[in-house]
This record gives sequence, structure tokens and C-alpha cells, in this order.
Amino acid sequence: MPTEQQLNRVWNSLRRRNESLPKARIVAAPDKRSVTGCWVDWKADSPPLILVAVSDDPVVTLAALLHHAAHALSPDGGIGPSSHRRWHTREYRALAAMLGLEVSGSAGTITKLNGDSAERYAAELKILSEV
Repeated sequence: MPTEQQLNRVWNSLRRRNESLPKARIVAAPDKRSVTGCWVDWKADSPPLILVAVSDDPVVTLAALLHHAAHALSPDGGIGPSSHRRWHTREYRALAAMLGLEVSGSAGTITKLNGDSAERYAAELKILSEV
């Protein structure tokens, strides 16, 4: 499993690729269930804290980081105005695709790397693979 240091190195690498991505502190969630319904305040005065569900599979962990990056790039956070705030907007989906994610599911909540993203993000995947 990647360490928080590795997660933050990858986030900073993503920021170098996209200058609009804000500073943030990335923290590994204790388990995947702990991040269900987790929201990040991107407009906070200090760098926001992002809980990321990590996996032994670096591709899955990178997809989770890119999912948060797409939210960060969306002015409204990319969440629609539903009562449960669980629907991803078209803008979020477009930003996620731009970052190399394939978005699926009725609410757009399922994200994974698209076909060429593993090559595109080889340096980040290498960081997440370090033991």
C-alpha cells in the first residue's frame, strides 16, 4: 500500500501537470468505507485535507487521486444539486475524462483509468508502486 508521502508526491506531480490543481494534503483513508460520502472543501483557506482510499493496485489508487483532482478543477466541486449530493455533473465528467478517467455508473461515481492513462501517468504509477 502506498504511504501518505507517496500519495502527496503523486498529488504534487499532478499539480505540475495542471497548474489549476490546488495544493492539498492527501491522507490515506483507513479503509474504503471510510471515504463514502466524504467531501472536501476546496475553498478552505488552508490546503484542504483529502481522504483517499488506497489499494495495493497503484492503478486503482491513481484513479482515486484523479477522481479528487477532477472535483478540485470543477468550480462547484462537480457535484449536482440533488438532495444527497451524490450525482456528478457533466462538467465533472468532462474534467475527469480530460484527466484520463473513464466515468460510468448512473451517478458517475465509478471511475477508472482509460486506455492510454497508464502510459500517460507512468511516473506517478511508479511512485505508487515503490515499496
